[in-house]
Amino acid sequence: MKIGIVGAGKVGCACALAAVVRGSARNVVIVDRTLKRAKAVATDLRYGTPLCPKTTVVDGDYADLAEAALVMVTAGINEKAGGATDRNDPEGRLRLLDKNAAERASRPVPYIYTPDELTRILEGAGQLRRQKPNPLRQQLYVMLFGLIAATGLRVSEALDLRFDDVLADGVLHIRDTKFGKSRLVPLHSTVVEALDRYLDRRRLVAGSDDHLFPSAKGKRLASSTVNYTFRCVLRFANIAPERPRRPRIHDLRHSFATHVLEQCNTERDAVARHFVALATYLGHVDIKHTYWYLQATPELMTDIAAAAETLIMGEPI
Repeated sequence: MKIGIVGAGKVGCACALAAVVRGSARNVVIVDRTLKRAKAVATDLRYGTPLCPKTTVVDGDYADLAEAALVMVTAGINEKAGGATDRNDPEGRLRLLDKNAAERASRPVPYIYTPDELTRILEGAGQLRRQKPNPLRQQLYVMLFGLIAATGLRVSEALDLRFDDVLADGVLHIRDTKFGKSRLVPLHSTVVEALDRYLDRRRLVAGSDDHLFPSAKGKRLASSTVNYTFRCVLRFANIAPERPRRPRIHDLRHSFATHVLEQCNTERDAVARHFVALATYLGHVDIKHTYWYLQATPELMTDIAAAAETLIMGEPI
């Protein structure tokens, strides 16, 4: 696979480094308005890091991006109707990347919950009105929202969980996910303790269905019901009331990924290790879905990019 990086600044360096060390691309092309900087970064990546033997890193121009499977535009970009153009690309060759621009435009900017907001969400879930058909309503939503926030599971993955999917030593077995894959998700000890307490209550509820999160009718909880309840909790917890587009439950997954990436700024190989671990943990079959978090929330790249640039320049971190 060929990956293009537009911009050889800090964010571009970090993206290129992650692609190279991850070994997710056969070719990495770096494009920058300053040809000398693009060449310097490509050279440092070729000779300054332990590369995958099958990966080549070169500097190039916009024409070299035409056949790229993924292009990460990290600098000098104007989003316009019909595609992405670069201020330094007067001939508009980046319009070849319309499919990437359309994908970015179609995905809403994620809302990243703060630790305080996450606490308020769980407190709000714990104060939901009790319902006779579902005596577990409060405990169920506290556990469901907390589990997604602590693991980054997709909502559907959490709702599909059954008793047999809770394995020994605090591991969840996520079966037949969005892309038909299965994976194991280890849990933090605090999540294990909370889940054990919830399961003790769950097993007391009569019913033949073995889903961890049952509906009032004793079946798998519907996503529409969960989304409605989450919106009610957000209003009760007064989360981002001024925002035209209200935060979503899926933003719990985005928040998990963002907070994980924010922590990878202390060790020399942290960028590569965190990307590999995060992509696997989230169940991404393509590394571009993990890279999207860098483009969608560029502010989290400050520390990561600085560490990557230091590594590329050969200075100790």
